[in-house]
Amino acid sequence: MRNKNLLSLLVVVLIIVIHCIGVSANNHRKIVINIKAGDNYSHQHKIGLIKIHITPQMAIWLEDETGKYVDTIFVTEKSAKSSWGNVRRPEALPIWSHK
Repeated sequence: MRNKNLLSLLVVVLIIVIHCIGVSANNHRKIVINIKAGDNYSHQHKIGLIKIHITPQMAIWLEDETGKYVDTIFVTEKSAKSSWGNVRRPEALPIWSHK
């Protein structure tokens, strides 16, 4: 009888633990963003004898329900560091730049 009660208690505890793990996993959801370069992802332009390789500028940020800026998740290095020769270019990412 004691073994049967102990086994029943163990099963109940195991079910509770499994349920708690499932609930905890649902509270911490991940957002995965995959950006894949297509055929027109980047361009090369020639200015005189110099070839310039141009890639798109991107920013990914979070907003709350009212549209208020919360945090930046990702921004391309060129935009983040303003690496256009000490010139800030907010027009490259106009919405993100003004958040």
